[in-house]
Amino acid sequence: MTGNTVSTTIVMFIVVFFAMGCTAVGGIGLLILAAEESFGEFLLCFFVPLYSLFYAITRFERTKGPFAAIFSGVVVYLVVGLSLIIAKETQSGPFAKVGPGGRAQNNVAQVDPDADVDLEDLKEFHIQIHTPLPLEWAEPGNTSANVFQERPSASIGRMFEVTSSPDPDQPDAPASRMKFRVFLPRKDKERNSPA
Repeated sequence: MTGNTVSTTIVMFIVVFFAMGCTAVGGIGLLILAAEESFGEFLLCFFVPLYSLFYAITRFERTKGPFAAIFSGVVVYLVVGLSLIIAKETQSGPFAKVGPGGRAQNNVAQVDPDADVDLEDLKEFHIQIHTPLPLEWAEPGNTSANVFQERPSASIGRMFEVTSSPDPDQPDAPASRMKFRVFLPRKDKERNSPA
């Protein structure tokens, strides 16, 4: 099998269609030979399950061509089926499920290394602490970074927004910029004023 899922799928379809063609050609060949012998043999081969196999074995010298085609198709079906079962069981090949880490997922339950540890014996927690980003409320004319600015809003309150930048003094701080919005009620004068 190839390492690419798309090309492997295409190859599998071609192989399965080849197997279908072999069994169809062999089956039609057997029906033609049975019809040449007698109409009763044709009906038996067509309607009775596995009678065509009995017919092919009992008249092997006559039916070895169609029988070989059917046998080839069945063997190809078996090989494709077994290879898919093996690939699924071993989680290998292009049809293996790949998880977010880029490796094939193993469905076997992993043993918990701390299963026999009592939770009361745990004395330390290793949590990395970051100093909070300093955010300030805007004063008139202050448009610097990490300062809440009032923005127009369709809500009944007032909206303040800030886009925080990471602290350059913290190399392990989150590197992404974050946007915060705070909604506050309108001042009493604004609430009571006619619109």
